[in-house]
Amino acid sequence: MKATGTEGSVTTYEVSGADKIELELKASDSSWIRVRDENSSSLKEGTLKKDETYKKEHN
Repeated sequence: MKATGTEGSVTTYEVSGADKIELELKASDSSWIRVRDENSSSLKEGTLKKDETYKKEHN
C-alpha cells in the first residue's frame, strides 16, 4: 500500500499486486471515509464515529 496523494486532510492510498486484501479502518475521531475497488466502484462511503471500525475483505 502506498499513499498516492494528499490534499488538505485527505490522503489517497493505492494497493496493488495483492490477490486478497483485508482492510480494517478504525476511527480515532469522527472521520469521513471512501473505499473503492479496482473498478472505482464504491465499497463504503460515509462517516465513522470515534472508535468505530470498518472491515472489508476483497478478492
